[in-house]
Amino acid sequence: MFARGRVDEESANVDIPEQISVADYFEQQYKRKLAYPHLPCIDATNGVSKRANWLPMELVKLVEWQRSLKPLDATQRARVSSKSI
Repeated sequence: MFARGRVDEESANVDIPEQISVADYFEQQYKRKLAYPHLPCIDATNGVSKRANWLPMELVKLVEWQRSLKPLDATQRARVSSKSI
């Protein structure tokens, strides 16, 4: 569930608080019924905008060999080094 409405940037308050599920939002906004409404969402922030962009997992397409501009965390670095040996 999230609150839908315009966010006031100065106070970070939602002007029109309305609780709506992600599945209901996509059905109302895009006429798209999610097949797996209980899967988690993915943070698809592009790095330019500081605003989070959460998308349902089933709507995200991963491009093969697409690189990430974010540095790897310690766990990811350990996995990479263990597989490269």
